[in-house]
Amino acid sequence: MGNPALRMISLLSMLLAFPGDAVALLSRNKHVPIHAACDAKPNRSVRTFLRTLSAPHHGSTALESVLMSSAKVATLCAGETWGCEGLRILERRFDLDIRNKHDSDEDEDEETDAPYANCEDEEPRDMHLDELPTLNASLPVWSEYWDLNRPLLLEKKTKFIESSIRQDEELLQMKQLPPSMQALGVTELRPAYIIMYRPICLWSISDASLRKAKLQPRCQALHELRQLERAAHLHRNLTRSGRKTLVVDYAKLLWNPERTRERLLEFLPCAVDLDMDHLPVLGKEVFRKNKFKVELGVKSFGERLDPLKSAGYQIGDPSKHLRGQCLDHGVVEGFKYSALRTMLNNLKLHERQRWRDAMNYLEPRSD
Repeated sequence: MGNPALRMISLLSMLLAFPGDAVALLSRNKHVPIHAACDAKPNRSVRTFLRTLSAPHHGSTALESVLMSSAKVATLCAGETWGCEGLRILERRFDLDIRNKHDSDEDEDEETDAPYANCEDEEPRDMHLDELPTLNASLPVWSEYWDLNRPLLLEKKTKFIESSIRQDEELLQMKQLPPSMQALGVTELRPAYIIMYRPICLWSISDASLRKAKLQPRCQALHELRQLERAAHLHRNLTRSGRKTLVVDYAKLLWNPERTRERLLEFLPCAVDLDMDHLPVLGKEVFRKNKFKVELGVKSFGERLDPLKSAGYQIGDPSKHLRGQCLDHGVVEGFKYSALRTMLNNLKLHERQRWRDAMNYLEPRSD
């Protein structure tokens, strides 16, 4: 996968098809250092409130499977909601209907394949949602399902992300944590975030994205662009406010799992260890109502999926300081790949520049 000639041919073809794209992708800054969100031996009075932030159907379940392999991570799976998601627990407890009332077509529900509507709209519909339960209301409910003896309390977030993050300001003013936490001597809850993005060419390995792209290629291309821009925007805002944040590249999670494991443990030393091929145990770590659609561990899934044939993705070579990247188009072993070009052909010139800008920001932060 590290063939220099293949890489050069792809970059030259990209220069001809999309002027400036290849140059921009080669001129990224050096990687950004990681700041730990917890201590290797955390204080017993401290818990880390860890939120994973990603778009639906963009690998969030794979990341959660890896994190739950650590005995130090507590999930909300015991709440028996789809995907172990905390919002669904709150909807059930408080008799709310937030997802159906406010959900955007870009964040389509897991059981539908409804077409994108108004895909040319630029403003995400959940940017100013203020109907989510407060943290003062949410934490006592989630604490019924977390194992509070563990130092990392995980919530997977795929929808209404901006609104949820704004509510985290409550942690800075919260005078008292839930009684169940106080009973264990917990006096401090520290927020931390893992933002995961999916390189644009990896739409071709998602069944949901394949169906959407076939029906509405322009809308799918805009959807992919906005997820990258959103990830960059989230990281900028979180880091500017001093929040501990890690960026993870879904392609690297699949095809460079050991490096991803190193980065996760550097960010979460209190996790102690992570198994990149962990398969959650039904009835113990996940439950039937979670509908956890995982048949292989992340490492095994990545090994079974050829990155070049499936997505036109070239794995990087850290020893040569070469980052992984989506290749424009080409042929490998008689198989034609064009996932990147398919998306870029459906973006206007200024939108392709936005894609370059987002990737230039995200890639150095996910090395």
